[in-house]
Amino acid sequence: MKLLVLFVFCAFAYTNMGAQCCSAGNPVAGTGFESSLSKGLLQVSTSAKYSISDQFYLHDNKVDNPYIQKSSFLYQNLWLSYSFTNRFSISAESGYFYDKSQLLLINNSPFKLGANGIGDLLVNAKFVVLKKMKPVTQLAFSAGTKIPVGAFHQSVNGVTIPVSLQPSAGAFRWTAAAYFQRLSANQQWGFASQASVELSSEINKNYLVYRYGPFYRINAGVMRKVFPKVNVSLFGVFDFRGKDTREYEEVVESSGSYSVFIQPWIQYAFRPNRILFANFDFPVYRYFLGEQIGNKCAFQMGFRFQYSKKECQSDSNL
Repeated sequence: MKLLVLFVFCAFAYTNMGAQCCSAGNPVAGTGFESSLSKGLLQVSTSAKYSISDQFYLHDNKVDNPYIQKSSFLYQNLWLSYSFTNRFSISAESGYFYDKSQLLLINNSPFKLGANGIGDLLVNAKFVVLKKMKPVTQLAFSAGTKIPVGAFHQSVNGVTIPVSLQPSAGAFRWTAAAYFQRLSANQQWGFASQASVELSSEINKNYLVYRYGPFYRINAGVMRKVFPKVNVSLFGVFDFRGKDTREYEEVVESSGSYSVFIQPWIQYAFRPNRILFANFDFPVYRYFLGEQIGNKCAFQMGFRFQYSKKECQSDSNL
């Protein structure tokens, strides 16, 4: 009986809940204020992000959902970047979902539906068009693609898990972004802003025809160095997710949203080229274009390492 109810739920999810809190593919990650590019600079970063949601909304009103109690994921990424010149770099990022699931209530009994596995691969090229040293100022543009190399079509007891819980998005996606960053003359204060867009190709595999709606993000924030090795920053973020579509351009009603949230950061440079960082996501306002589960909060913690031949040569000459 439970298997039958699970099958009905998954079928309903495919037709009515294609885009929710656990959005398809890798979550948006970050490392805080970025270092200026220099030729031969290698950067390596890894971070773990946990997100939880436990409330459904219709537009901006809370509604009850008798089937889904909560939704969450735990994801760890690995990001590599190499600067071929002082203005041009290539980066790659992927990761692993330790858990991406929803807690369901079936026949008054809790049931965990979810998956784990490798996420998609992001390959990105970045070019700095404006670079000044006094004060430190940088304007850059990037473009890339997310390649669906991760796990897709995972199932439980022969029932395929909904798209929003799969580790991979199952579709190629193209990204573009613009970055601006400026530090004060004494580098005690800083300002950064970013605008990005992500567009998806259509999934057409076996019985599934699906296209994710466009995703846009704009953020801006300020940084303050509070101790010689510690800086804190606060960002405001605006996200827009367009509606998903299915076969024959049929719109998925429970998809699409606007959201505003704040994102406080802290970074600790225990060595000049080794940085620990952490941040929280706190929603301020959300408006859903259909009945969906909304993010309650998210936490990220990570480590970034930088290696430069110039720094090593300088150290060896001391």
